Amino acid sequence: MGTTHVVAVMASLGETGKIDIHGLVTTTGRGMQKGAVKSVEDAARAVDTALRHLSQETNGKDVTNVVLTVSGTAVEGSNVQGFKPIIPGNRSITNQDVMEVVNHSKSGLFPPDRVQIQTIPREFGVDDKRNIHHPVGMTGSKLEVISYIVTGKTKHVEDIQRAVTLNGRNVQELVYAPLASGIGVINQKELKSGALVIDIGGSKTDIAIFANGSIGQGMCIPIGGNTVTNDLSQLLNTSPEEAERLKIQFGKASSKDIPEREAIEIRQLGQAQPRPMQRRVLCEIIESRLRELAGYVQKGVEKSGYWGALPGGIILTGGTAQTPLIAELFSEALAGMPVRIAEPTVKGSRELFGLANAIGAAQFVLQSQGDLTPISASDKWQDRVKGIWGLFGGKS
Repeated sequence: MGTTHVVAVMASLGETGKIDIHGLVTTTGRGMQKGAVKSVEDAARAVDTALRHLSQETNGKDVTNVVLTVSGTAVEGSNVQGFKPIIPGNRSITNQDVMEVVNHSKSGLFPPDRVQIQTIPREFGVDDKRNIHHPVGMTGSKLEVISYIVTGKTKHVEDIQRAVTLNGRNVQELVYAPLASGIGVINQKELKSGALVIDIGGSKTDIAIFANGSIGQGMCIPIGGNTVTNDLSQLLNTSPEEAERLKIQFGKASSKDIPEREAIEIRQLGQAQPRPMQRRVLCEIIESRLRELAGYVQKGVEKSGYWGALPGGIILTGGTAQTPLIAELFSEALAGMPVRIAEPTVKGSRELFGLANAIGAAQFVLQSQGDLTPISASDKWQDRVKGIWGLFGGKS
């Protein structure tokens, strides 16, 4: 559920272990801003429209249970440790032991205005051994875990769920949006070596740091493609529609190679006829805002402690990631890190962008079912526990 678009995917787990996409639609987003619900009714109508179109595309298949991605500045994640003695010592570790140690990492008290969204085990330790993904069957006297726990402000989470339940549908699960976007575009090599996924949306940018085969940290920056459009509209005295046209048709993330004499036509407010303007001026405005975004990304990565430990580089995704020269800008701004632009490969969606979030959520929900970390016996989605190891067996 984004500011500009709602992306709905119907998928199932295929026989080969990969997901099969049965339907995919992108419709206009409403009622959302920077990941938060501004109007529950508008957001509910936008979701209902997307799901009705999805039902039509899949020959009338009913859509009753929905997985949602959730993001925004009201959502936060933190790394928490859990511990469990193995009694008697040096016996084989069981699924029950794994569940208990993960539940111990979840046992901290949350503030009354926050609710748990996801618990993702990152790595286990057995006695003095570390970086273990599958401890079941190992022998030891002590089992430890580092879990990444995602929480959100209660009202924020409730409003997002109401956008679905107001239409009589059920929320099956919530997935942390930076995690979902990362899963949608990262490959196995990048996941293992450590990489940064940046999903530039309409009014926000989701960032996921991956290290040692799992998510290490996530964050949200309240700057997106619409921020660039708004800057252009205000500084050039144009309508938002004209600013968006100029951005898409003539915009670049760098102005240095654009000749000073190159001109474009711009339709300003209050003017009957278009007038010429230096294309370089347009690109300077775009470059300035994108450099600001890159600066915020660098500060966030440095604060996380992962700066200098991401040899897999940067993966940019989302509509704004299609801006010419944006890879060069981010590489330059972030100390020369390698950058690639990526979108999930989905048959029939070559001209669609911003799919990483929805496709990654489908991969997480469907493919993580087989992980050794057991799912809690509780029926509440908040109590489900899944790692992300094994999701990338088909990616090189």
